[in-house]
Amino acid sequence: MKLDEYTLAAYLAGETPDDERATVAAALVQDQEAREVLHMACEALAAALQFGPVRRHLEDHAARPPARPGRSALDREAFRPTRGQA
Repeated sequence: MKLDEYTLAAYLAGETPDDERATVAAALVQDQEAREVLHMACEALAAALQFGPVRRHLEDHAARPPARPGRSALDREAFRPTRGQA
């Protein structure tokens, strides 16, 4: 799976459907360039948090209940080796 910026943005925002999220996580393991893009996006988000209005908006968003509870557990599944792999 080739990861584009839109897919990575959706992944970072938690908007990727659960079935696709595991596929993206597994693709990130194999794609150094995509990991670098995701890292830069995380850094940009961290920098944006320094500004009051953006920070308040994100804090309000974070205070809401998760849209997809348990999605991080699905992400971890993508990194577990299958039988025969080690």
